[in-house]
Amino acid sequence: LDGVRRALEAGAFAELGVNALWLSPVYTNPDGDFPGLDGHAYSSYHGYWPIAPRTLEDKLGAEADLDALVASAHARGIRVLFDVVPNHVHEQHPYVKDHPGWVNHRASDCVCGQGSCDWGGHIQDCWFAPYMPDMDWRDADAARTLADDVAWWIDRFDGDGIRIDAVPMMPR
Repeated sequence: LDGVRRALEAGAFAELGVNALWLSPVYTNPDGDFPGLDGHAYSSYHGYWPIAPRTLEDKLGAEADLDALVASAHARGIRVLFDVVPNHVHEQHPYVKDHPGWVNHRASDCVCGQGSCDWGGHIQDCWFAPYMPDMDWRDADAARTLADDVAWWIDRFDGDGIRIDAVPMMPR
């Protein structure tokens, strides 16, 4: 976050004509590697495997760093968009343990594209991987909490908008 802020303040984004920054997910993600369906190991370096709904990944910086980045962007007329991940979480996320009814199926029941769990018939309830629970947006408590988590990022950090990951996978 500090590197982005420094580039912003050095004029790198203005030179490019940038008027908005779209930040990849900044949630805390699990450490380590996890097995992919293809036998390769994968990590959550990209931010799309949240394990805490309202906690900033410390590898990116502290909340004060994100506050400074947003303030610096706004001072230059640049908007900040947060990429949010309300469709799924990592198995280490507290909602999986504390609210098992908020999760669609069990991993062994339906992993996207595996066996009888085809993408076409199960796009709104399959898991991306055995360690990536799909959240059940048909549950009113889950939907309210997940929506509140998204709003928290905007409200807490004065964001200007969001990009919602995996929208096709969520019920309408």
